[in-house]
Amino acid sequence: GGVAKDDNQEVSHHQEIMNAKARKLAEKRAEMATFVPDEDPWVLHSRNESVDFGLQLNARMYTTILADQKKQSKIQEMMDQTGKGDKTDVTITRSRSAQQQEDDENEFYDVDADHSDADQYNKRSLLLFSLRNPLRRASIALAEWKWLNMFVMTTIFCNFVFMAVDEPLRPDPDGLRFLIFGISAYVFVIVFSAECLLKIVAQGFIFGTNAYLKDAWNCLDFFIVVIGMVDILELSEDSGSMNILRTFRLLRPLRALRAAGRFKNIRMLVELLIACMPMLSSVFGLISFIFFIFGILGVQLWGGVLRSRCYSLDDGEIDYGNVGRICSLTSAATVNSAGGMYKCNIGYECLPNYLNPYYHIVHFDNIGGGMMIIFQTMV
Repeated sequence: GGVAKDDNQEVSHHQEIMNAKARKLAEKRAEMATFVPDEDPWVLHSRNESVDFGLQLNARMYTTILADQKKQSKIQEMMDQTGKGDKTDVTITRSRSAQQQEDDENEFYDVDADHSDADQYNKRSLLLFSLRNPLRRASIALAEWKWLNMFVMTTIFCNFVFMAVDEPLRPDPDGLRFLIFGISAYVFVIVFSAECLLKIVAQGFIFGTNAYLKDAWNCLDFFIVVIGMVDILELSEDSGSMNILRTFRLLRPLRALRAAGRFKNIRMLVELLIACMPMLSSVFGLISFIFFIFGILGVQLWGGVLRSRCYSLDDGEIDYGNVGRICSLTSAATVNSAGGMYKCNIGYECLPNYLNPYYHIVHFDNIGGGMMIIFQTMV
């Protein structure tokens, strides 16, 4: 009876504290409503929601404490009714229930009580390794080890240096330079592959919320590792199907993006730029429209002009001595009145029958060529 009385007094004490907090929150809400009548409605609404959340949290805390006190009072009454011997049984039963609940939680997360990786890592990786598995524990520890990350970063920068000083044409395949670059390629691929495998064992490959391939940067790393494996294959020069795989070497500069994924600031900027791409669609549309307008203007003014060359009136042959000079199509008597372009010599006439400059790339003969010249001029 005395214990129940003390519990009731404790509950009454908590109830008084909660009621005092509720009164303070209500007074604060009334004060905000009267103190800032001209405040932004959105700000006022946010503040009122904060106060309402405080009231709800206060009520929930009171309900939780009250339910816990009732549960303890009920257990105490059972112990008083059953006597001293039964009191020991109730205590043992309660301890077993608590232990069973703890075991159930550990079984659900598949992790020991002192392990804190249940939220960060999946329950199982590769459908084989649980969080209690020694191999996976070691993989997680190595993946989170800062010195391993620093070693991988150093390897990435060394790879940059080797790619920068590499020469596509190696005159001496038996020389020391060729040997060093060949060994370094294997070393880089082994290091990057080992790191990739380590993370796959620690996080899982595909299945699970925090799997390795669920992160876009990890997908890029995995793709680069695969490209590196293809790059070190001994490809036969006589095999056409194998020679096609040599085109994967063009993707070697993608390794530079691995460094961007290691630095949080650079990674955040890259992700921000990618997220802003849909918002820049209207800007790209406006620029394309400007290119289109000025491209039409260029076609109207200079369509076919860049094809003009001087041809002989006698035999129709081009003036090979001035084949690189664009002549004026106007019937001008002097160079100045010809618009500043070359004027054909006597016995020659300017005709638009030759190719455009730079292998027929630079021209205003159509809208595509005009827009390309405008783009080249701007950039």
